[in-house]
Amino acid sequence: MNKLYHPDSRTYAIMAKPIGAACNLLCRYCYYLEKQDLMAQQTKLMSDVVLKAYIRQNLSIHGQNAVVEFAWHGGEPTMAPFDFYKRALSYQRQYGDGRKIRNTLQTNATLLTDAWCEFFAANSFLIGVSIDGPADLHDYYRQNHHGGTCEQTINGIKLLQKHGVAYNTLTTVNFINSQYPEAVYLFLRELTDYMQFLPVVECLPASYEASAGQRFAMPTGIHSPSMKHPLTDF
Repeated sequence: MNKLYHPDSRTYAIMAKPIGAACNLLCRYCYYLEKQDLMAQQTKLMSDVVLKAYIRQNLSIHGQNAVVEFAWHGGEPTMAPFDFYKRALSYQRQYGDGRKIRNTLQTNATLLTDAWCEFFAANSFLIGVSIDGPADLHDYYRQNHHGGTCEQTINGIKLLQKHGVAYNTLTTVNFINSQYPEAVYLFLRELTDYMQFLPVVECLPASYEASAGQRFAMPTGIHSPSMKHPLTDF
């Protein structure tokens, strides 16, 4: 009697932040901006030693029949140089041994260029674009040193479309845009068929957290499940 073959398709969701907390935006609700100082990070870019080990170990823990996803996040991951991702793909080929591999990257899209999009298209990256709705809603919280960033994000999306790069959108549900759900949906519907929504629910820090440089409270239960923190305005 022949034994049934059960493919080993174990998968794990792992997210890498190759540039750490570094970002070209100053979104008011970002939980990550102060982390670089709090963690005393001296080097912003993931070292080649860590990159190689990460790819090798990530491949080794997945099932032999699984699609292995490498999710590049941030900060803003396009602040890492081209060569970083070229090395990453080289290590994936070196250690992948014919495995099915997919790369995804989450970006605010403001730094995208033709060269970036050509690279994404040539290597079948799936791109997630952070956008919170039309300009008046997006720009309320998602700003840089010069103001709102919706126009730059839309320009980045147009470049992705121009080069045929697969992408979806990720929208935070915050105090402002949550009041205009239909406007947000109809706006996004003009950009993509695939949307993700992420609720923003952050609390103000306790005094000892604020004195340590934290802008938001730690998750409930870290110190006391009964400790109550007021919500942030966003």
